[in-house]
Amino acid sequence: MSRPSKRSTPRFCNPLFGLVFFGPVPALVLAIATNWAAASTPRRVLMAAALPLYLATIAITGTGNVPLNNDLAEVVVSSPEVAAAARAAFEDDWNRFNLMRTVAVVASFVSLGAAATLVDD
Repeated sequence: MSRPSKRSTPRFCNPLFGLVFFGPVPALVLAIATNWAAASTPRRVLMAAALPLYLATIAITGTGNVPLNNDLAEVVVSSPEVAAAARAAFEDDWNRFNLMRTVAVVASFVSLGAAATLVDD
């Protein structure tokens, strides 16, 4: 029986990952704060929507995908049948969470992009 090695199930707890994954939060706060006073109401709404949408991405990842990944990493693959069963138990939930976080992050990006390119009357 073999266990997955650290190489095949990497942990993404390193400074670069943290910067890329969590860095947008202070960047969004700074962008909103520095542009709020001069922004029109529609632009403010779009900017204000971007931050909670990105925070939702982090929350979904942390409460959905990461625990599933951790559970999968604990599976002892002793046969193709065990691997198939583990995948079957994992895949639907993981895909659902992945779709949710993808929609949230794309909506955040589109919201901020629309705020940046909005043509005020």
